Amino acid sequence: MPEVTIPAWYYQQFDADFSKEYPSDGFGGWKKADLPFSMEHSALIVMHAWDLGDRDTYPGWHRVVEYQPRAEHIAAVVFPRIIKAARDNHLMVVHVGAADYSYLNKYPGYEAACAITERVLGGDGHGKTAPPLPAPEADHASNAILDFKSINSYVGLHNREDVARGFANTDFMENAAPAGDEYVVGNSEQLLAVGLDKGINHLVYIGFALDGCLLTSPGGMCDMGRYGFICSTIRQATTAIEHKGTTKTETAKQIALWRVGLMYGLVYEDEDFIKGIDR
Repeated sequence: MPEVTIPAWYYQQFDADFSKEYPSDGFGGWKKADLPFSMEHSALIVMHAWDLGDRDTYPGWHRVVEYQPRAEHIAAVVFPRIIKAARDNHLMVVHVGAADYSYLNKYPGYEAACAITERVLGGDGHGKTAPPLPAPEADHASNAILDFKSINSYVGLHNREDVARGFANTDFMENAAPAGDEYVVGNSEQLLAVGLDKGINHLVYIGFALDGCLLTSPGGMCDMGRYGFICSTIRQATTAIEHKGTTKTETAKQIALWRVGLMYGLVYEDEDFIKGIDR
């Protein structure tokens, strides 16, 4: 498969100018360059594109996922063209869900990913390749803090039941569902195994939410970056977890994009990406 060229954004975090009130004003900032992209060694990662059900069925879940209307719009309008372009041009598509939930088991690509993980990494195929690491012992204070956070910070006592019911019945969004034998993984080890087995070194993430799951959840950029993968994203194909002071400007998304463009990989525009891989 060929190597193509795709324009991409990166962030230039140098040189600080200490003659200025704010030395970071000397940084180069966002810049765009035409860079190589290997169709053979890259994969489109569709992560945590969950169908949360309707608001009447799971009101408590929707009350704590403020970005869901944005995610549904992105999945309906942006995803189809990107995913179709990937499939039409034989760019590998991998779906990342949550291994703790049984909905993954119905997809043939999950069974295939488990088999690869067992063959490449050993263990039981579910990413459990070694005894679990020890965890700190809880005490009264730590339990009280966690309980306080759950009630007063996230998700709220009155929302707990809806969130639990929603997760128990979740599945992929219709426009983000695995097709055919596309690989489906539930954690970082499975994504690592599939990547190693298929010669992948560059992961392009779309999904929800960029500053939460796509960065820090199992299968996200923090873990995969430590394994040595380049981790990029497509600006229009993700959103972020905003708070009440940032939603109007989507400031959390802008900061997350900066983090990706600085620490993990590149930021593509959807039209540039589609045009670049469309042969």
